[in-house]
Amino acid sequence: MKVTYTLIDQVVAEGVQILKEVYPSFQYQGFTKIRISKARSKWGSVKKNCRTGDFALTISNCFEEIPDEKRARTKLLSTTIHELIHTIPGCMNHGSNFKYYAALVNRRYPALHIQRCTSMESFGIQRDIKSYPYVAKCGICNKEWKWTRKPRLFNYISACECPYCNTKSLSFIKISGIAI
Repeated sequence: MKVTYTLIDQVVAEGVQILKEVYPSFQYQGFTKIRISKARSKWGSVKKNCRTGDFALTISNCFEEIPDEKRARTKLLSTTIHELIHTIPGCMNHGSNFKYYAALVNRRYPALHIQRCTSMESFGIQRDIKSYPYVAKCGICNKEWKWTRKPRLFNYISACECPYCNTKSLSFIKISGIAI
């Protein structure tokens, strides 16, 4: 399934219809901007312009990687409704108001399964595992910290105290592909 602006417009219209059915007071003001992103860490997002009160929708193209087209369309609809719920006053976070409206949709349309977050792996999408060239570890409690870039404390790690066991036993255990 190719994610296009036409498809998103259709899914938004379908989502608005579903929300109006389960919550008759729902007032859709429209998205002033719709964007397709290459995000790999989230399905979609909505941002509110505090000055104008307008909303902008961003949808990831990762739906194209879901092998089953019907399942991909259902997940796209579910994500779009999730983002539409954020446009309801008091629902910009995933608090009790958001959960209430998500539950209304889920009762009427259980296949949509609106929730706070969903892993990409649950839909058969394999994400690239991030490489952490810098890994420090506490020699006492074995707690690890990972960085993708050289941390500021790199040169004086032995003087640092572990916040978990309060000992000065931190050291770098892995520095891959980096010249020291």
